[in-house]
Order: sequence, then C-alpha cells, then structure tokens
Amino acid sequence: MDALSLAPPAGASEVAFILEYPLQGLNSAAVEAAACLAGRAPQAVVVSPEASLNDIAALSLGSTGLEILAFGRQQLLHTRDQLGRAEGLVEPPRAAQHVALVLTDAKGYEFPASVDCGGSRLFNARVTNLAPNLDDLAAAGVRGLLVVQSDLDRAERAAFARGGLSALASLASRERSTTGHLFRGVA
Repeated sequence: MDALSLAPPAGASEVAFILEYPLQGLNSAAVEAAACLAGRAPQAVVVSPEASLNDIAALSLGSTGLEILAFGRQQLLHTRDQLGRAEGLVEPPRAAQHVALVLTDAKGYEFPASVDCGGSRLFNARVTNLAPNLDDLAAAGVRGLLVVQSDLDRAERAAFARGGLSALASLASRERSTTGHLFRGVA
C-alpha cells in the first residue's frame, strides 16, 4: 500500500494513479479505501472482468473514470511457480526474459502462458472482445477501453488499423472470443 501514498517528484504535478483489477474487487468500497490511503481518488478504475454490465452500471465512483478490458486475453492465474521448469521444458528465465508456453486442456482449448523469473501467468484460451457492446458499456458508465494489441491476430490487426476498436465487432466469434461475465455475472 506504500505505492498509493507516494508523493510526486519535486516540481512535478500530482502523480495520478489507476486502480487496476484485481485491487478494486466488485464494489466501490475498495476504491474508497484506496482513495483514503492515497489522500485522493484514483484517476480511473479498471473494472473487474467478473463484473456484469449491471454490476458496472451500479458502481458509483463519482468523478473517477471506469475502464474495461475491451479486447485481449484475461489473466486467469499468476503463480510463483515457473511452469515447465521442473519438467525440464524451459530453462530458468533471466531477468526481463519471458518464455512462452501453451497449455492444452482436455477439451483442446489452448491457454497461453508466460514464464519469467517471478513466476508464471496463465491467460484465457479465448480473447475478450467487447467491441460489439461498446454502446452498452458507454451507457453503463465506462469511459476507457483497454486493447491488448499483442493479442490481435492478423485479420484483427488489419481491422483495428482501419477502423479502431469498433471494427473488431464483426470479428467476434464464439470460437475465438468471449464476452466473459458481461452478460451473465458470477454465479
């Protein structure tokens, strides 16, 4: 929590901070707690990928902007274990080195993983693509849309270059993408 109370460098304007998932949870209480610790509200809050459209609309954060992962792979797991190392599949990564792995489940879904000196991160087999739902997101109060460009495939890169995020709406497919919990919430 010390990072929240960092003072800006001498002569600099106030350092803005963004409260990113998973720090804020599914409600505004965590946002208020962080604001109290920092002495000011965050500039923006990245909405939990587990939040439904109704959950997002119910967030009351005053002037704090809401942002959401609109396109990209959601991180499912972060572990200190370096996947594949014990099995001899990967050498111990050096600082700032990332080793890419793909884990395949019993249904054939491929989950990308990244291994570094700090552990492993496992990502969803399907990319989140909320491009068909931009109007719904805006109506729910979302003002910032995050796009992980490295998760775009060739056709998506070309469409994104031509028409931005809205151009990805026609490329949303059940096989490649998901809306996550946007319409179903967490049961």
